[in-house]
Amino acid sequence: PEPGQAMCSLRYEQGRPEEALAQLTDSMKKWFRPAKGVQDDDDDDEDKDEGGTGEMGADCAGPSGGGGDAADEAAIQPSYEFRFECAKLLLELSDTTEVAIQVLEDMVEEDDSNPHTWHLLGMAYYGGGLLDEATEIHEQGLKLLKKLGVPEDDEVYDDFDDLKGAIEHARTEGMEAA
Repeated sequence: PEPGQAMCSLRYEQGRPEEALAQLTDSMKKWFRPAKGVQDDDDDDEDKDEGGTGEMGADCAGPSGGGGDAADEAAIQPSYEFRFECAKLLLELSDTTEVAIQVLEDMVEEDDSNPHTWHLLGMAYYGGGLLDEATEIHEQGLKLLKKLGVPEDDEVYDDFDDLKGAIEHARTEGMEAA
């Protein structure tokens, strides 16, 4: 999956987001299985199998969808850092946040002590308009920072403050629109 994600990054930097998303989707087919109800980012009807799950989940296994025993899944699972970068690219390129949220939720389940993953998950929820979930993740992230003893002048606190501000702004805008 690494070469496909590298090509995705290159296409994105070249200002070719559609090609970048196609590269990323193709790369993810090697390791990611969407959970039921989660659409992959490839909306072409020709890529759907008879069950309607989409090609991304049809021939790959990951921690979310099963499709093999635990040893097989661990063997094909890319590194934590790789999946983090994949989620960031998904948030940049995709029209939806569902797949990025699933990737990040799986990562938090695997290692719940990484504040950057918590922050990106909060941003994904925020980007998807799931403000209650984003608020909950924000609060959990702050608790984690305190538990880990991260100094309050660390940049990651600024990231969480930015998330909180964005959520509050979205709530205010939502009230004004109603």
